[in-house]
Amino acid sequence: MNPSQQQLRRAFRNVPEELQEVITSIKTIDDTRGIGKNNALSQVQIDKTEIAVLYVLLGIERVESLSQKLRTFEIEGLKAQKIAGEIDKAIFWPVRDLLAIAQNNYQKIASETPTTRPPAEKTIGSVLFARSNK
Repeated sequence: MNPSQQQLRRAFRNVPEELQEVITSIKTIDDTRGIGKNNALSQVQIDKTEIAVLYVLLGIERVESLSQKLRTFEIEGLKAQKIAGEIDKAIFWPVRDLLAIAQNNYQKIASETPTTRPPAEKTIGSVLFARSNK
């Protein structure tokens, strides 16, 4: 799924506050980058993984789809499964119940606004906090 900047901002505003805290937490970024570095991912792969994690936290993607998404970043199958498992344990598991709420909220948002593909070089912060007055 390729949400627009407007959809990303709306999704962020509509997730439970605890998920907003996880999304904006330095720990989430550090955990994602640490897992990527420990698994010998390139910086580009780490950046894309950060966005994939963001999409799960916003309810855009499902936790179960993360491993497949990582494969699209040229990460080998078993390594992608391992990384997805590590991210699930470190980031998603503590907020598992809230992810269902985020997914339901995003479905409503997605049905109301058109989608566009965000540039691949975006980081979590720039995707979420892009100026809304464009």
